[in-house]
Amino acid sequence: MKHYYLYILAGHEIDRNTKFFRVAIGESAKELKLKAWLESYALEHGHLLALWTNSTAEFYAKCLDSLGYEFQPILNYFADGMKRYLQTGEEDPATYHANLNRHRLLMQIDSKYYAEHTIYHFKK
Repeated sequence: MKHYYLYILAGHEIDRNTKFFRVAIGESAKELKLKAWLESYALEHGHLLALWTNSTAEFYAKCLDSLGYEFQPILNYFADGMKRYLQTGEEDPATYHANLNRHRLLMQIDSKYYAEHTIYHFKK
């Protein structure tokens, strides 16, 4: 079973250079080691790694509101991909475009996704 975590890669404060990730981490021994590595890395570098819950999702939404983003797709990674990203510092353009295309597709085919996205942006 996979659990999802919010990883915020930011400096001393959240600004327009901040990157938001949703990281999928399983319960196997290998995945738990990756989770421990991510927790250590986040602690050492002043980043945030938190279990994805309703309050975490609200916090993420408030971060986007404070930055004035209308919409920024959250980047989805598996634990090993996130570790690789943090170690190399290289952007994965395929991930960004895949997330953006996923958002566009869901807006067209999933009425619940469309409604939640639309309602969230009309609240502003």
